[in-house]
Amino acid sequence: MSTGSSHSAFDEFANATLRLPESLREYLRWPMGALVHGASVLPTIGAASPVVTVGDFCTLDLVARGRTPDICVVDFKTKRQEDPELREALARIGSKVMRLTNPAATIMPDAWRVVSEAFKSDERVRVEVRGEENPLLKRVEVTFKAIHKAEPTPTRDALRAFLAKELNATKDIVVIDSQASTFGRYETFGYAKVYKTKEKALAVERKHILVRNKLIEPEVKEKKEAAPKPEKPAPAAKPEKGAGAPKAEAPKPEAKPEAKPEPKAERPSAKEEKKPAAAKEERKPAEKKEEKKEEKKDEKKAEPTKKKGGK
Repeated sequence: MSTGSSHSAFDEFANATLRLPESLREYLRWPMGALVHGASVLPTIGAASPVVTVGDFCTLDLVARGRTPDICVVDFKTKRQEDPELREALARIGSKVMRLTNPAATIMPDAWRVVSEAFKSDERVRVEVRGEENPLLKRVEVTFKAIHKAEPTPTRDALRAFLAKELNATKDIVVIDSQASTFGRYETFGYAKVYKTKEKALAVERKHILVRNKLIEPEVKEKKEAAPKPEKPAPAAKPEKGAGAPKAEAPKPEAKPEAKPEPKAERPSAKEEKKPAAAKEERKPAEKKEEKKEEKKDEKKAEPTKKKGGK
């Protein structure tokens, strides 16, 4: 891409931060020069080079008509709201990407440097701008990159001071929402907000963010004095074995004598009634044997007397 621009084209602005004054805002809202649109766009451009588009829809419209700009400046936003579909569509435009942080209605020194390099490039360049004004919350929102070669990672306080200087603001209205360092590289990326007044920052921001940015002091929780715990009574000494009076036993309830039922007169059974008679009749076998023996003796004695009488 032949630009025809020299190294000194932006020298007078290289280190300056320019802000749009309120008196020129209404004036610059209106287009300057010839305004073309529709089918007359390509004939008007003709063979001009370089062709630069500013704005997401302006860039996409030119590409849709068959002409890719040499430099396009985009921010992926519609009515101050980021649009993922715009990002996806614009990601195809430009073979080289350059990024910068620049709040609305402001031209930062970094913007001059990036635009100058874009014009010197032989490739088609897509310049992605970060930083937008939020009129509802009365603040400017920016993303930033801090390069700190051979130096430790800067503190939040040091970054606030740097941003305040670059954005022509006071440190007490700069709030860093987040920051992160890249491992192995001396770079810190972050997201910050610059308010119109400190009072607005205090009214909008969350407490822990205000504490981190040292805009308010952290709350110190008062430690409540714990009420003294009542002392536990000392355990009673156990009596030694064999010593001391025996423990009084609880009186046992007296046992009531059970009423015994009167014995019923038992009737002798028929067998038992017959037994005494049978006992009288029965004789013992030993007695019978003895009677038999005595009878035999008497018989023997009587026999000899009969013989003598016969003689």
